[in-house]
Amino acid sequence: MRMSPRNLIGVLIRMTAVLICLYGLYLLIAGIYDVMIIMFFGSARQLSLINFTLRTLLPAGAYVAGALFIIRHAERVVQFAYPHRRGYCDQCGYDLRASPERCPECGAVPIPKADR
Repeated sequence: MRMSPRNLIGVLIRMTAVLICLYGLYLLIAGIYDVMIIMFFGSARQLSLINFTLRTLLPAGAYVAGALFIIRHAERVVQFAYPHRRGYCDQCGYDLRASPERCPECGAVPIPKADR
């Protein structure tokens, strides 16, 4: 079955958000690794909780929180970008003026306007 542009945009938005979230986790792991290297090979003067928080925790937390927000609200973005248009199939976007009872492209039965 072919994916509609509406569903494709939703998948792309969620995939991008997952990549952003993974980058935030990478920042967190890299920051923890830096702290471990400083603990074993550096001096205690280089190690600071404020430095770790500002350089690692805040950016990583911002990336992860932003990505989770995008994942949670991706459907709103898709609805804004691709609103339901009257006379078109909700699944594939095919023009239903010639066959309003069933979509000839994907076979979906349109939902009446009152049920939406």
